[in-house]
Amino acid sequence: MSIQIFLLFCICSTVYVKTSSALPSSELHIKYGGEALKSLERLLKFFESDVKDLNLDGVYGLRIAQGQLDALHDKLINPLKKNIGVTDANNHVQSLSNQIERIANKSLEEIARKDTSYLKRFALIASKAFLIDYEVRNIKENLIETGERISEFDEDKSDVCFSEILGSNDRSNSSPCLVSQSCWNLMTSSKSTNYRLTHQLLWFLVAKTIGCIDHRSTSNLANKNLKYLEDR
Repeated sequence: MSIQIFLLFCICSTVYVKTSSALPSSELHIKYGGEALKSLERLLKFFESDVKDLNLDGVYGLRIAQGQLDALHDKLINPLKKNIGVTDANNHVQSLSNQIERIANKSLEEIARKDTSYLKRFALIASKAFLIDYEVRNIKENLIETGERISEFDEDKSDVCFSEILGSNDRSNSSPCLVSQSCWNLMTSSKSTNYRLTHQLLWFLVAKTIGCIDHRSTSNLANKNLKYLEDR
């Protein structure tokens, strides 16, 4: 499952950046947030014009964007958060989310006709909005890895690991959150880069979203690995 531009977009939107701009932090958020929405609007226009050729990776990327839009919309309409200084009088954010829903549903119908088995594997994360719940924090310098990084990536093995965590693999006793030692080793290996690293991060984000990672003591190791990957 190769993650393309939308994963980069969503990850970059959560990165804490120190800037020398004279603009106050709140104004910078409004400025760059507005630019991000305009860019997303152009992307959606392109995708909707060619929806039949949108693959499952693209749909999942759309669902990530939709999750962030829905979270933003909820914040904007929350009467307890009127001090954020931003409004959406034209319901632009909700309109973009609705557009994603329309595009994704049309694309999923097309994908189902072409490859039902592959869609079944990832239906849980492609059929609805996917919220990335990221805790903003400064990157710890001691987590910056040095030396040669590993970029080798096997998409088939990665797909197996995703289907394991989702409980959608071909085993008759398949259950969400149960993973093999080989998948755990792959997803926690150090000094990764490129697709290998983004898929490791995504795997843990999926695990957290579907409830495999929580505050129980048994989740401590997984929580540590997730934060480690986010900081890398």
